[in-house]
Amino acid sequence: MPKPQRWCACFDLHGDCQDESAVRVFHRFVKYWNPAIKIMGGDLMDLRWLRGRASEGEKRERVEADVNAGLEFLKKYKPTSMLMGNHDHRLIKAMVCDDGPLVDFCTRIHDDLMEVLGDAVVY
Repeated sequence: MPKPQRWCACFDLHGDCQDESAVRVFHRFVKYWNPAIKIMGGDLMDLRWLRGRASEGEKRERVEADVNAGLEFLKKYKPTSMLMGNHDHRLIKAMVCDDGPLVDFCTRIHDDLMEVLGDAVVY
């Protein structure tokens, strides 16, 4: 029987909507616990501007803070696997829409995400 391994998981960060205090405590815990398996459980970024019923205000919001907050979290957490949540799937869906500039922009965000994830398994 294989030896049990320490693990931890984080869900629903929602990018720039994250609770920064909770994130600091989480990172301290991860450092203390030193898990072999680290799971990012989806909704890394909020991507509210890609929501089907996004308000006009949400569609005009700057997205850099949301994307950067998610990517910075991943850089520090270094998950071994990531589950794509419904908010993450907004990005995938937008990458195949008919709006060329939106496809290009979302593809760039996705490429940045995959680069930061490195060897992590993505589900």
